[in-house]
Amino acid sequence: MTKERIKSAQQLLKEMEIDGWVIITDQGRDLHTTLLLGKKNPSRLLILVTPDKSPTVIVSQMEAPIFEDIADIEVIPYPSNKEFLEQIKTEFSQFSDNSATVILNYVDDPLGRDGTFDLATYGEVNKLKTMFPEIEFKPAASFLKKLRTIKTDSEISAHEMACKYTLEILEDVPNFVRVGMSEREILSEIDCRAKKVGEPSFDTIIGVGPDAASPHHVPSSFERLKHNELLLIDMGVFITDPSPASSDQTWTFYTGTSTEKARQMYEAVYEAKERAIKAAKPGIPAYTLDEIARSTIEEFGFDEKKLFIHATGHPLGIEVHDVGPIISRKTPYSEPLLEPNMVITIEPGLYIKDLGGVRLEDDIVITKTGCKRLSYTPSELSQIG
Repeated sequence: MTKERIKSAQQLLKEMEIDGWVIITDQGRDLHTTLLLGKKNPSRLLILVTPDKSPTVIVSQMEAPIFEDIADIEVIPYPSNKEFLEQIKTEFSQFSDNSATVILNYVDDPLGRDGTFDLATYGEVNKLKTMFPEIEFKPAASFLKKLRTIKTDSEISAHEMACKYTLEILEDVPNFVRVGMSEREILSEIDCRAKKVGEPSFDTIIGVGPDAASPHHVPSSFERLKHNELLLIDMGVFITDPSPASSDQTWTFYTGTSTEKARQMYEAVYEAKERAIKAAKPGIPAYTLDEIARSTIEEFGFDEKKLFIHATGHPLGIEVHDVGPIISRKTPYSEPLLEPNMVITIEPGLYIKDLGGVRLEDDIVITKTGCKRLSYTPSELSQIG
C-alpha cells in the first residue's frame, strides 16, 4: 500500500538523519515514483519526502488527476515550467537551515553498479544545487539500497500475486503452444496474457531447440518449434496494485517424447534448484546458495564451469534485477547475508550447444526461519504435444 511505503521511507529518513528525499524526473524515467506512489507519470514532476510531513508532488495540471486519489500526499499542479520552478522554491524554503541534507537519485560514479539509482540528469542535479546552495545535496544510493532491499508486507503480497499470474500463464503453455509456432508467436501469446493483468516485467525470453542454449536468447520470427526438442520460456509479470512488484520465472518444456539426455539435464537442474531453496535462510551469505546449486550440478555429472554459465539468482523487486545480494560465486556482491523479507530468485541452468538448455527458476522470500516459495516448477520435464 502507498501509505506503508511512505511510512517506510519516512522512518528510514529519520534513522539516517536525512532532511529530505527528492525524486525529480521526466517521461517516467525514475522508477521510484512508481515504487513510492504506485503510479507512472509521463511528464515532469518533483516529489519531496520529508521525515514528518506528507510527501509533496509537484506535477503538471494535465497529469495531476493521476495522483489525486492517493491519500496522505499533497498534490500541487503547475501550468508551466516557470510555475514548476516557483513551486519548488516554495517547498524547499523549509530547508533554510544551512545544515539541511537532501538526497537525490544520482550517483557520483556512473561507471559503478548503481545505475538503478542514477536517474536524475546532470542538468537537474546541477540546477537544484545552483538554486539552493545552502542545502547539502547527496546521492540517495545508500538510502535506496536499504529502502528497496527489504520488502514491506504489502510488497511481498504483491510479489505473490505477480507470481500467481505468471504461473497461470506457464501452466497453460501446453494448451496454447504448438509445434510449428515461431519463437515470436509464442512470445506474443505470452505477453498478451501478461498485459491482461499487468505487463511483462522484462523482455520475455523464448528459446526453441538449440536457441535454448543461449540464456538470454532474443526470440526470432524464423526459428520455429519442432518435434523432439527443448523449449525454454523465461517470463515475468509486473503489477502496480496492491504494490509495485515483478515476478521472474523460467520453465523448460519438451515437444514429443523427451530424450534421456534432456531428462538428465532437467533432473540435475531441478535438484540443484530445490537444494538451494531448502537451504535459503537469514544469516547466511548469498553465495552459499550458489555453491549448493553448483555442487549439485557436478554431482549429477555435468561440468558446472562450462555448462552453468550464470549466477544462481538475483534480488527481485520493482525491477526484475533489483537491489540486494547477488546469488553468485563469492564476490563482494554475493557476500552480504540474506535477511528476512528479501525476495530473490533461484535459477540454475545447463546449456549444451546444438542441443539446447534447461533452466528452472523460482521466486522466494526469505523469512525469519527459512524461506517461503512464491512459485514452483514441475518436478519432471513438461511435454508439449
